[in-house]
Amino acid sequence: THVEDLVDTTLGSELITNGDMELDANWADYGVVATDGNVRSTEQVHGGTYSRKLITDNGNDGIQSDTFTTVTGKVYKLSFWIYTVSDTDISIGFRNGANGAWNLDAQTSGLSTGVWQNVVKYVTDSSGGSGAYIIFYNGTGSITQYFDDVSVKEVQMGNHGATTFYGDE
Repeated sequence: THVEDLVDTTLGSELITNGDMELDANWADYGVVATDGNVRSTEQVHGGTYSRKLITDNGNDGIQSDTFTTVTGKVYKLSFWIYTVSDTDISIGFRNGANGAWNLDAQTSGLSTGVWQNVVKYVTDSSGGSGAYIIFYNGTGSITQYFDDVSVKEVQMGNHGATTFYGDE
């Protein structure tokens, strides 16, 4: 017996501006970032020519995306690539569209140093609007990390009426 759920879980359009980090724009300091700690870099690159290098000296400092628009109750896929030099975790924040609360504020631990790794999170927006943004920050102390190919897209659920059950007829 098995179940085939032929749900179309396609993704909506890209909501992050400059997620590929090819432009030296669209990523602001979050908190107090070290001198030259939020820069476009060619030192470590996942895709294209550039990544975004983050160096922090203190906890709760990082980088913030430009704002984008979300819809209440919709699910969003956040995906990014990270290369960490000096720490094995990163804190991630996903602000709701109303810019009134965090849909996600969590730490991802157990990262390996010296290799690119993909991190994926699914987030349901609690209050839509045009004020959503994401942050990558260090919750504890100083770090050096690179980010590339950052993406936020709405998960479009499709039609669950396409579910078919096989076996035990």
